[in-house]
Amino acid sequence: MKAYDASMQRVFGGGRWRELKEALLRPARACALLQSADAITLEQKWRERGFEAPLVALEDLGCVVAPEDAPRLPKPHKDLSTGFKDYYPLDLASVLCASALGVRTGETVLDIAAAPGGKSLVLAKALGSRGRLVLNDVSPSRRARLKQVLIDYLPTQKRQRTQVLGQKGAAFGSLMANTFDRVLADVPCSGDRHLLANASELERWTPRRPKLMAGRQVGILSGGLHALKPGGVLVYATCALSPLENDEVVNAAVRRCRRKFPVSVLSGEHAWQGLEGSLVKTAASADVELEETEVGQMVLPDRSAGWGPLYWCVLRKDI
Repeated sequence: MKAYDASMQRVFGGGRWRELKEALLRPARACALLQSADAITLEQKWRERGFEAPLVALEDLGCVVAPEDAPRLPKPHKDLSTGFKDYYPLDLASVLCASALGVRTGETVLDIAAAPGGKSLVLAKALGSRGRLVLNDVSPSRRARLKQVLIDYLPTQKRQRTQVLGQKGAAFGSLMANTFDRVLADVPCSGDRHLLANASELERWTPRRPKLMAGRQVGILSGGLHALKPGGVLVYATCALSPLENDEVVNAAVRRCRRKFPVSVLSGEHAWQGLEGSLVKTAASADVELEETEVGQMVLPDRSAGWGPLYWCVLRKDI
């Protein structure tokens, strides 16, 4: 614990780390990513089940949020008229991150580390009635969970345009080079919220852990950049706090890939260009503060009403 705390204090400073740690130890917050129900119908259903907290619809993001102090959201229910579950519980920061990819109808999209599938549903919704979605996860158990999410939430027509693979993320550079319009690389990471909740794992933590994770992450990100078509866009994301797994991974992968093709990092306002609506304003309306890093941005729960943690960076493979 002492080694971990010291590491985080070097990143955030002692005062900020105390506030952030306290927020991370609280229960994770979720919004309702709408699927088979609209916001009004979902609110009516929840009131019938005794959930009285007011809901706010974020139409740009296709989700609804309850106040930070509201009880845990009711469990998703299968809609008898459609056969699909009415909503998917997901951190609002994850919805923002997937939306930052700017997916458009008809595109070919890769989610390179897709399980459990929440962000994949955001991508599928953005694709609309046309396009192709490739969902990848190297873990058989996580892949099985991902497939069940698709059955629970996606109509048959959309599932027919969705392919599930079990490749190593780094392999996509050779397996499917120059194939995708958009790539989401939400990579395996240290997962600091989970780490703080696991005392035995926290005691075993050493500074070597994020360094080891970073080596794998650079490989996955590089594979994703190779898999992009020229002009394509990639979002790299983690729920880690250390810059070693965030900005430094982006910088290392960009240096590696620039030996073969040009890559641009789209930071700040440029990372949101071309998207429908103002997601920055939508985020602010839900008390989300986008904190700028060297090349990306973070949502951290101590300053974003419990949402996060999540880091992401938007990159483009230039022509």
